[in-house]
Amino acid sequence: MHAKVTATPAALELIAEIVAEHGPVLF
Repeated sequence: MHAKVTATPAALELIAEIVAEHGPVLF
């Protein structure tokens, strides 16, 4: 798995949802 290399639109949407619900998340 290539962390912090590529992000699909679906992944970006998921991250946006998490941030909206729980605030900034550190990966």
